[in-house]
Amino acid sequence: MAEIPEQGVAPTHFAAQGVRFIYRVAGIALQHGQILLHRGLEDDFWALPGGRVEALETAQQALRREMREELGLEAQTGPLLFVVENLFGHQGRAHHEVGLYFAMSLPDFWEGERRGSEGHTQLLYRWFPQDQMPRLPVQPRFLREGLTRLPDHPRHVVELEL
Repeated sequence: MAEIPEQGVAPTHFAAQGVRFIYRVAGIALQHGQILLHRGLEDDFWALPGGRVEALETAQQALRREMREELGLEAQTGPLLFVVENLFGHQGRAHHEVGLYFAMSLPDFWEGERRGSEGHTQLLYRWFPQDQMPRLPVQPRFLREGLTRLPDHPRHVVELEL
């Protein structure tokens, strides 16, 4: 089990029993009939933008912070759309991710691609037509259909990709 830092604040991601646990937040930005996705330059799949929630930070605060850090934009967060339990493998390691996915709006809409970064990882952002989601390599997989018609109330999803 991971140790708690001396400051007394527990981490929001850690490794235990060979599995990486992550508490993640993501934003679903739907503007002009298009949804914003991002991917690491080395990845072959797209995902919703977001990141890890820090200790003593609300999920919506974390989402706004992540958009400032990665894109330099002030996001407005909306209602919770999905609560996701995602068990998957990535880069040879098992992951157990708990994610809160919120509606989100951004002050900018752009054509083509835009670059951002998260730590040492370079990110590529692109708007895709909402009706193309089923044909895109989007992870977690449920989003391929889930993003075509957003729920009216929070939906709990368990995604087993191991």
